Amino acid sequence: MDLDKVRQVCKIAQKHGLVVASGFILGFPGETREMTMHTIDFAKSLDIHYAQFSIMVPYPGTPLFDQLKARGEIPDVRENDFSCYNQNIGNTDLEPVFVPKGRTADELKKLQKKAYAEFYLRPKMVWMHLRHINASRLLGILRSFFAVLKLAIWR
Repeated sequence: MDLDKVRQVCKIAQKHGLVVASGFILGFPGETREMTMHTIDFAKSLDIHYAQFSIMVPYPGTPLFDQLKARGEIPDVRENDFSCYNQNIGNTDLEPVFVPKGRTADELKKLQKKAYAEFYLRPKMVWMHLRHINASRLLGILRSFFAVLKLAIWR
């Protein structure tokens, strides 16, 4: 993929007032930690509104699933139980169906959380999203935040 072209398209879309969302996949076969970090850094370098960071899921019936299964890189899981094929596994207690060689499930899950935190908690992103919240919605968000905070302190 030509990353400069991706940057160019994102800038053109922004220039014309479009809301830009992009998806990024972490944990491809052969991907290293450094490659994952490069993906996260690339996402942060784009001038986009939203990003989704998914852990790569080889679904049953796809050529990738068949290749990885034939190489013994996918454990015997229930091929018809799609509850274990979750792209947002970093926020669950579940384990990824596939983990690239030399990496761990825990590492992938932590990097997925890191990607979301680093992308959305940048001052530029916080400000951009706060600018689009009207006063009544902001009050609702603050009430919810303080209710959760109160529960956390109470425990």
